[in-house]
Amino acid sequence: MKASKRVYMGFYGWRKVVLLWGSLALGFALACTSSGVVRNAPVPTSEPIVLATPTPTSLATPTPPAWQGGNSVPTPTPQDGVLAAHTTPPGGLAPNQVPQFVVFGSDGNYQSSGNNWLVYELFGPKKNPQGAGNPRTFDGEPVLGTFYVTGQAEEMGRPVWESLYNAWLQGHEIGNRSYGDKGNLSPEQWRDEIARTQEFLTRPLSQGGLGIPASHIVGFRAPEDRYNPDLFKVLEEFGFRYDASIVEGYQFFKDGTNEAWPYALVEGSSSALYMYERGIKREAPPGSHPDLWELPPYVYRVPPV
Repeated sequence: MKASKRVYMGFYGWRKVVLLWGSLALGFALACTSSGVVRNAPVPTSEPIVLATPTPTSLATPTPPAWQGGNSVPTPTPQDGVLAAHTTPPGGLAPNQVPQFVVFGSDGNYQSSGNNWLVYELFGPKKNPQGAGNPRTFDGEPVLGTFYVTGQAEEMGRPVWESLYNAWLQGHEIGNRSYGDKGNLSPEQWRDEIARTQEFLTRPLSQGGLGIPASHIVGFRAPEDRYNPDLFKVLEEFGFRYDASIVEGYQFFKDGTNEAWPYALVEGSSSALYMYERGIKREAPPGSHPDLWELPPYVYRVPPV
C-alpha cells in the first residue's frame, strides 16, 4: 500500500482545520462533550456546563458487532487508566463500532461574511443522520462548529461581533484564541493576552463584546499553534477544560489507523515531544496537567492511489 500524503489545512483570517478521520475522531466528542464539531454544542443558557461521566464498560469486553447507531458510549475516567494519550477507542468499543466524524474548527474570525457563511451555508440546517436516536452519538443532532475567537476581533466592528454572537445563539461553541498573533509567550504575557480576550468575549454585545457566559468558554487554541509549557499552566489557572493546539499525526509511524485519541495531559504530550525533538516545532512540549484535555487538530491524509 502506498503511503498516504499528510496535509495540514489552514487559511489565515478564516483559518480552519478539517478532519475527516473516520473512527478515531469520535474521541473528540467523548473526551469533552462541551467541545467538538459534528456534535451537540452547549445550548446558550446561563447555566454552567456539566459533563456527565457514565460508568465505563470493561476494556476486556468481547468485541461486539459493528456500530448500529444505538450503542452506549461511556466517557473514560481516571479509573480506566486511559486518560493519557492512547490509540484504542474508549469504553471497550472496537474501531468498527465508531461512526465517522467530520470536525470543523475556525480561528481568527475577523470577517462577518466568513462567519455568516459558516453558520448559514456550510452548517445551516444540516443534521447528523438520525441513526437510532442516541444522543451520545449525536444521532439527528445539528451539525455544529467551534469558533476560536481572537481578542482583536473587538477592533473589527459590530457586524463581526454580531456574526459571532449569532453563531453562539445557533449553538456553535466559542473558544478563546488569545488576543494577538504571538505565541511562545511568558506566563505574564499569556495571562494578559488570554484575559483581554476573555473580557471581550464576555462583555455585553451592547458594550462592544460578544456577551458569551464565561462558563461556556472552555476551550483554547494558541495563535499559529505556538504553545509552550507556560501556556498550559496559565490555562489551568483560568480554568479551561481543553486546549486544541498540539497537532497529531506528524510521526512517521502514524498512518491514520493508529492516531492518539483526544487525551488528558496526564503524561504531557508525546506528539509535542516528538515534534520538538525532531525540529518540527521549536516550542517545548507541555508537562503534566491532569485536569486539562488536549483535543488535537489532526493532519489530513489524502487516501493512497
